Amino acid sequence: MTSAIARRSQPSLPPRPRRLRPLHSVALAALLGGWGCATVVEVPVETPVQSKIDVSRFRRVLVAGFVTDLGESDVELGSETSRLLQNQLRSNSKLQVLEPDHPPLQDALEQALEKLGEGGKYNMQEKEQYKLETDRVLQDAEYLRKVGEEFQSPLIVTGRVGARGARSGHQPAAAGARQPLPGAQGVLAFRRVLLHRRTHRPEPAQGEVHGRGPLRRGAEDLAALVVFRAHGPAHPELPGCHLAPEGPRHAGPPQIDRRKNQMTDRRAGPVRGFLVGSLVVLLLAAAPPARAQFVPYYGKNKVAYDSFAWRVYKSPHFEVYYYPEFEQHLGRVVSYAESSYQKVSGDLKHELHFAIPLILYKTHSEFEQTNLFPDIVPEGVLAFSEPVRGRMVVPIDEPPDRLQGLLTHELTHVFAFDLIPRSLVQRSIPLWLDEGLSEYERGMWDSLDLMSIRDAAVTEQVPKISRFEEYGGYSNPRVVYNLGHAAFEFIEARFGKEGIRQFLYTFRKNIVGGGMEDIYMQAFRMKPDEFDEQFEKWLKERFKPFRDKQRPTDYGKDLSPNQEKTSFTQVFAFTPSPSGEVVAAISGNRSEGEADLILLSTKDGSVIKNLTKGYTNRYEDISINDEFVAGRSIDFDPKGDTVAFFARKGKRRSLYQVSVLNVDIIRRVPVALDQAQAPCLLPDGKHAVFAALKEAVGDIWLLDLETGAVKNLTADSFADRDPQVSPDGKLIAYTRRISGHDKIYVLPLDHPEHKTQLTFGSYDDNAPHFSEDGNTLYYSSTEDDDIYNVRSLDLRTGAVRQYTDALGGNTAPAPIHGASATRLGFISYFKGEYRLQSIELTEPMKEVDQEVQVASEDLVDFQPDVTHQVVTENKRKKHLFEKLFLEGRPPLNVGVTSGGDFFGGSQIALSDVLGDKNFTVTALSLREFRSYEGTYLDLGHRLQYGISAFDNTQFFYASPYALQTSFFREGAFATQRVTGGLLIAQYPLDKFRRLELNTGIVRVREQFENAFAQQDAQAAAAAQGTQFFLNNGTIAPVSLSLVAETTRFREFGPLTGHTYRLGFTFAPGVSSWLSRRTLDLDARKYIRFGGSGVLAGRIRGFKSMGQAPDIFYFGGNMELRGYPYLSFVGNEGFFANLELRIPIIDLMKTPIGILGPVRGTLYGGIGQAKIRGDNSRFGTSAPGVSYVKDPVFGEPVSGFHLVDGRASYGIGLQFFFLGYPLHFDWSKLTDLKVSSQGTRFDFWIGFDF
Repeated sequence: MTSAIARRSQPSLPPRPRRLRPLHSVALAALLGGWGCATVVEVPVETPVQSKIDVSRFRRVLVAGFVTDLGESDVELGSETSRLLQNQLRSNSKLQVLEPDHPPLQDALEQALEKLGEGGKYNMQEKEQYKLETDRVLQDAEYLRKVGEEFQSPLIVTGRVGARGARSGHQPAAAGARQPLPGAQGVLAFRRVLLHRRTHRPEPAQGEVHGRGPLRRGAEDLAALVVFRAHGPAHPELPGCHLAPEGPRHAGPPQIDRRKNQMTDRRAGPVRGFLVGSLVVLLLAAAPPARAQFVPYYGKNKVAYDSFAWRVYKSPHFEVYYYPEFEQHLGRVVSYAESSYQKVSGDLKHELHFAIPLILYKTHSEFEQTNLFPDIVPEGVLAFSEPVRGRMVVPIDEPPDRLQGLLTHELTHVFAFDLIPRSLVQRSIPLWLDEGLSEYERGMWDSLDLMSIRDAAVTEQVPKISRFEEYGGYSNPRVVYNLGHAAFEFIEARFGKEGIRQFLYTFRKNIVGGGMEDIYMQAFRMKPDEFDEQFEKWLKERFKPFRDKQRPTDYGKDLSPNQEKTSFTQVFAFTPSPSGEVVAAISGNRSEGEADLILLSTKDGSVIKNLTKGYTNRYEDISINDEFVAGRSIDFDPKGDTVAFFARKGKRRSLYQVSVLNVDIIRRVPVALDQAQAPCLLPDGKHAVFAALKEAVGDIWLLDLETGAVKNLTADSFADRDPQVSPDGKLIAYTRRISGHDKIYVLPLDHPEHKTQLTFGSYDDNAPHFSEDGNTLYYSSTEDDDIYNVRSLDLRTGAVRQYTDALGGNTAPAPIHGASATRLGFISYFKGEYRLQSIELTEPMKEVDQEVQVASEDLVDFQPDVTHQVVTENKRKKHLFEKLFLEGRPPLNVGVTSGGDFFGGSQIALSDVLGDKNFTVTALSLREFRSYEGTYLDLGHRLQYGISAFDNTQFFYASPYALQTSFFREGAFATQRVTGGLLIAQYPLDKFRRLELNTGIVRVREQFENAFAQQDAQAAAAAQGTQFFLNNGTIAPVSLSLVAETTRFREFGPLTGHTYRLGFTFAPGVSSWLSRRTLDLDARKYIRFGGSGVLAGRIRGFKSMGQAPDIFYFGGNMELRGYPYLSFVGNEGFFANLELRIPIIDLMKTPIGILGPVRGTLYGGIGQAKIRGDNSRFGTSAPGVSYVKDPVFGEPVSGFHLVDGRASYGIGLQFFFLGYPLHFDWSKLTDLKVSSQGTRFDFWIGFDF
């Protein structure tokens, strides 16, 4: 056996340790009985701890420390084993675990080391001497008796712990081994696990990824998620630093006590309330009219393509939620999770006193269906955690080492939530702190992350970290993660791990009442500015050796779009055409707020054509490689006529080919696999190869473009991606991730089982591409200082040549063919931007010979530190309403009508642990009238259903039967009270369309509040021989609606797209119940111009028939501006709006706070409401009288003019204050012939249609 010392701080280990993996079983000496005659029993101990001896007479246990051999490991195996056993004993026994500040064996083992003299590289004789000395300590009964007396006779556990190494094909260092950050001393780097690699596509963020700003699921507040953000362009990088949300819930009213959303692989974006996705949609389906007046949107659909039969598994620290299809991965993933817990708990010296809910999905497409995310989950969200209940929601389709890191990152958030409870927070916690701590605990520096932090340090872009908020304006959203990671490493280097813990506890203590200066002074004895200065100096010093490396200007020509002349910004993927005259590239489009596929000239980088201009519903978004710029996303066909890309359509992605001539989509091939990406078209034009996941494992697949049939070419347990075909179509080169590193492999297409490994070493080689003659592979490698550089591999000689020595990084090279010498294009990172560069292939910067070997198929992939064996008895089915919990504190929403009426509302929401079962109680108030609603919704299936009970009261102003002739429509005050219950359901056809169905029993009571007005109206109805229009009775309605929503939203409201809702309601006349038939249409269209200008149009029409036709009311607010609120009432009618909405000011600072955006509106509207029996006319061309200016005598007019119809036009201003949309309207009323003399001013709070 071997031995190690458990030390309080820094271990006295040799300076050049071997990288070994700890054993998961050790031999312990357990000391039993009274100390007069101590008994030493040697017991084999396994993790998780299983009972081997009878310790029932003990109440306390002391883990005294362990011994290891000198030079055994660069990890403190003694202290790690002590920590592991302490955790296991707490979880699996009733013993009180003692935790002395000073391990009892520490002094004795340090004395043994002192006998060897000064530390250093110990020889074999010294190691043997140390082993003898430590054996004497373990066998010294008198010494152990004294230890027992000091701690009042506990069960003492001690012993010797060993370690063994791991082997792989190229025998790299153990995955996860700490190494100094390149060029740094004291900065620890983990270069073997990349966590945030799911691309954050340039599309609207829905809230993840680790988000930017308060999360809102509907109109209300809920505690913010912490989401995991992958590499990719930020949405602020696209349209003027604003997001373009997918759904209207991003534009809901603000809340009191809003909390910031923290994104790791999380994003800006959505504001989250107490309603989630489909929950909002279902509630809106049965919402009272008052609510629709203030948040008048229908929303897109979160489609539950799969129904999961959830199971629960209890491990030592987690309650794992999974489904049967996940069963084969359960033991592996729980091992990762328990390994993460051991690490984070040990580093923070903190234990969680609850079982952490860990909700697992097999694939990302299944993860996107979760109801725990506030909206539609973007593909860029890797995982997320939430603070109220400490839930972790994770898909497992990352490579093993990255999945381990992902779990560690998310688990750190849960620990942080426990250390700094968000329910106490009155000031937002900096994003760099939340994400930096998680990245620090993940303990790994991915090459792309190193690229961004190195670039920031060398190019003078390091911010004042103590004042750094959200994403800090960086176009690369990963910078905040990496700055936070570096900041915690700086704290460790200056103050030790205890300094990190002190900082967190000080932050917890001061977050409610203290200031930021108090936090830094108490934790570090320095002011925030001093901390900022020292951190910046430390970071720049670490990267000082890299200052002389190449900048992009040293590479040759920049082929990126000119940002001053076009709306296109950076380049995230590219593919050269066969002729070499153009390249197709994915670039951020500022004007449209998304990524587009464009053609660029290889001569000067000018934009030739946008192949995906505008918005489309043929696919949801273009998919960028999971490896972002380090992978490939698009491909030209061999003839140069089309460009292939993957895009989301429904649950999964499809392969699309777009014509470069007329930009038509000429082919779509659905792929029934997950995360399909990296297409490469074969020379025969009939097939393509691509990478995709099946059963959470990545492989290379062959696709028949005619039939859609697929064939697995690699079929192994490793993560394979980025295939490229040789010019003759016989070889496939691809990237495989093995033991924590990317390596280049090739296989013959006709015998794919014969795989050959081409690159070797403990670094990444990826994104291969063949030369024109097929004799050379170009790829990116991180061998030099973990920096991506361009290399080539001669397939005939094995010679490796390197062509760049970059400061930032150069990725995904591909040859650009032409008449001159071959040029090489690649993505280059500098000053926070990704640019397309090219270089002439001349003399390489260096050459290395490398032997090409046959790949071994028995390679050992990543292994976790803790191996968990699944215990069948710990499995069970999930309960129906498992762990119902209050979803955040009840929010407060407010609004003001154009009539000056105050609207307020709040809601209490409860959901189960998965967010599938939801109970809500809503209370709304408009004027003095109250509305109450209780709803249960089941969102766990594609057909989502529920039941709702309500008592809603709404007022309106009615002027039936020509009792009031004022053009201004000053009707009598009336109310409608609706009480009853409905069964509600919806079925999403896709993301944009759904069917809604509801039925139930409803009691309706409608009346004028003034008894005299009621009598007059009833008398007028009788005089005209028609039925009185107000109803009293019971109805049993059955309603069916088709709803479509393609609208893209910005922070101010709709930007582009269309919406419609077509509904039909039938209520049979059973017994004395009222009968009716109602048809209702609401259609809207938004046309974008310029950056954020919008031409918005809307038409709504309704008609109700039968014994007791329904009544509708509108007017005021955004419906028909200038007229009294809800003054148009009838059984049939319509209104139409046309508005030009123009941006004026993005933001402005005022004495009362930040206002903005400020927008102007030119608007016009027209409409009419008609009650059955009224002899009303909309308009006429016959000569008549206009009552617009003179309501008594009128004035004669000729030509077409309105009679009972009404119209208005005017100008308005809208700006946001504290998130509330404030409207100031100046309107003129008109009958299309005469306009009112003055303007009518209205103020209201609410969102535009």
